[in-house]
Parts: sequence; structure tokens; C-alpha cells
Amino acid sequence: MQKQYAHNLVQVLRNLKSGYLEEMLKWAEKGPTAENSYIAPIVEGIEAPLIKDLDAEAHERVKKTVQDIGQRKNLSPHQMKEMRARLLVPLLLRIRARVHHQVELYTVQEMRRVILDAAEPGEKGDHMSTMGIVAPATGEAQKPSDDEAMEYQLRDIDTLYSKGVISERDYQAEKAKVLSDWLGLAIKQIGGQKPARQALEDFLWPPVMTEMGCKCLMPFKFDVDQLHNKTITYDECTDINMPGTAWCAIDPEDEKCMANMLGYLSEDPNANMGENGYGWTRWDKCLKQPAKLAEGHLPEPVPKVVTEKGCTCILPFDLYPDELGGKQKVTLTHCTKMLGQSADWCAVEGGSCGTAGLPGKLSSDKRLKWTNWDKCVGEPAGFLEPPYKPIPTVQGCECKRTWKYEPAPLGSTEITYTGCADIESPGTAWCAVEGDECGNDRCRMCLCVRAPPFF
Repeated sequence: MQKQYAHNLVQVLRNLKSGYLEEMLKWAEKGPTAENSYIAPIVEGIEAPLIKDLDAEAHERVKKTVQDIGQRKNLSPHQMKEMRARLLVPLLLRIRARVHHQVELYTVQEMRRVILDAAEPGEKGDHMSTMGIVAPATGEAQKPSDDEAMEYQLRDIDTLYSKGVISERDYQAEKAKVLSDWLGLAIKQIGGQKPARQALEDFLWPPVMTEMGCKCLMPFKFDVDQLHNKTITYDECTDINMPGTAWCAIDPEDEKCMANMLGYLSEDPNANMGENGYGWTRWDKCLKQPAKLAEGHLPEPVPKVVTEKGCTCILPFDLYPDELGGKQKVTLTHCTKMLGQSADWCAVEGGSCGTAGLPGKLSSDKRLKWTNWDKCVGEPAGFLEPPYKPIPTVQGCECKRTWKYEPAPLGSTEITYTGCADIESPGTAWCAVEGDECGNDRCRMCLCVRAPPFF
């Protein structure tokens, strides 16, 4: 049940309207107040699904109990209906009262825990007691903790209300005073509303960290060279300009990193705090880097790779690249610069997003199942075309990326190859090489260092 409380609490807090957390902290910092307009909606949001599940369970249990009694005592349908009502109504009321009480305590307790953990990062958990009585150490006079004192007060208020000493209105007002004062103590301990709000926001939306321990600024802006310096707003780490290596802007409010000049100073002239600047000056590699996958493989599930116009890449997608003569099909699991493009691109979903046809061409390829494409922006990181790694040969040459050859078995048919091949020499890979002085003077070919399979 406590795990369900935690899950529901996080979901409710994340969906609060903008500024709600700050308003709630102001309410608590003022001290004891009879108004409970901030905690109550959160409690209601958490308890609603819990009560729904418990209600369904209660209905089933009562139904089964009444059926058993009805069979033993031969009760009529009308009598069984009345019995269900007598048993069910008080049970549902008790469920609501109990869940409401537990959720109310849990909500404030967990917010206090988050704030106090941020106030004393080296002693997490030491200042928090579990709900209930802690056995005193031998020979020591124990003073109740804030948590215990709060629980004692709420128990006293519950007792007075259950005995009819105080009204419903006074009961709610007294509880609100205790809860606001309890949360207010934690806010004062951390140093006020601003650090308390930051602690709660970091808990609800954990910051993305960098290798040097800095907080990423999310979202952040950056002008992409490939897109003719178009400004892209990134909501997560990107590998634009650094394929395969995720990076982000460092949050300028990260005082420790800025004071110690951690990360790297950007050379981009727009990386400044001016009116027309990005709003950041330093960057660093993200702590979490893209997974290293084998060529042709994709992670599960396949993430949503977005493009310049907000489209979603189709991954994987097929292509008949001109670089291979336009007849060989390749299956791509990342963006590509094929078809002579200077910027990464991909096939995109839908028939209206992106640009129709093929990059650099007016028409599409009927052999393909996609019709539109768009430029990639490196979000998320890890799906830009990997940097080309030249293939070395035995004689210290480098293979041409693509080369043409007419294999004897195929007569005069010209084939475009990429990397190494073992055509006419099964099991021995070779390639055409770069430079007139490298390899065989006549064919400019030599044996490859890499063994099959060929590239």
C-alpha cells in the first residue's frame, strides 16, 4: 500500500498547476493556520484511486459473506439485500476515514522528508523517525521528534472528534494547523521557500547530470550548423555536432559548477547570458551516454527520434543510395547523410510531415514504403550517422568508401561496392584504395586487414 501511496503522490505533484508548489510552501511557512486549501487537493488526488480499489474489494467481500450467510440461513433476496447494505455502508465509511487519515499524514511526511534530506544531504534518514514510537536508549531522556510530536497531536485531535468534543469544522481546522506547522518547520530548517521548492522539484523532476557532476539546463537552446544555424530547443541531451556523445548546457544556477568553472566554456558567440543569447555559457558531456549497439541493431523499445520539423523518424528504414549505384538496398537504424546530403536526415512517419520525395530529388522511390523525409537534430542522442572510420589495408592504405568494379563472373556488369569485398577471391577481402601511390600501381588495390564478413 505504501508503494501505491508514493506512486500516486509523485503523479499528483507532477501534475499540479504551475506555481502550486510555491503557493503551498508559502502557506506552510506562515506557521499554524486553520486553512487547509493546499494539502487537501493533493490528498484527494492520492486517495481517490486507493478508495476506488478498496471499495471494489469491500463490495466483493461483503457480497461473498452475505451469500454464505444467506445459504446457511435460507434468507430471501430482499433480506440479503438489506444485509449487504447494513454491512457495506459502515465499512465504506471506515475505509474512507482510514485512507484519508493515512494519506494526509503520508503526504506531509514525504514532503518533509524530501526537504530535510536536501537540507542535510550527509545524514539522509537520520532525522526522520518511522511513524510510531521509537524505543528510548538506556539512560537517556528522549524528546519526541517532530514527527512523533505531530502524530501525538493528530491522535489527540482525532480522539476529541470521535468523542464529540469538537465539531467537524474545528476538527479540520485543528488538523490544518498541525500539518502546516509541521511542514513549515522543515521549510525553515532548509532555509526558506526557495531551497524547499528546489528540493521538491529535484525530487519530482530529477535533474539530468553531467560527467563532472553539474546539472543540465533543460530545456536549452543551440544553433545547429547543419541546419544553417537554426535554433533548436533541446529537452534532453543531444549529440548534435558530436555523433554518439551526448552533451548538454550546464544550468547557470548550478552555483558550484559555475564557481569552479566545471565543464567546458562554449566557443559559440551566442552562448551568453545576454538578451539574445542562449542563456548559458558552459557545457559538459552527460553522465548517461547512448547505449553502444551493434551495427544494424536498435534498442528496445525504439525511442522517438525527432526531426527539425517535429516529425518522428522511421527506424529502421530502407534506402537505395546513389553511392551504391541506386540498386543495392541498405537498411538504416540511424539518421544518414547518404544521397549527398551535408545534414543528417531520416525517413519520417506520416504522409504530411517533413518533405515529400527523396533528399536532393523531386520524386520518391516507389520501391520504398516511405514517402517523406526530414533533417535530424540529434534528439535523443545516439541516432546521428556515426563518424566514418577508414578501413585499413595490409599495405597501410585506406579503402575507398565506395568503388566500382566489373566482376568477371558477371560479364560487363558494373557493381558499386562499399568497403571490402571478396569478389573473385573468395575468403580474401580486398578493396580499391585511396591515392595513386598506395597499393598496386595498376589497380590501386590491396588486401584488407579485416577478415570477412565484409563491409
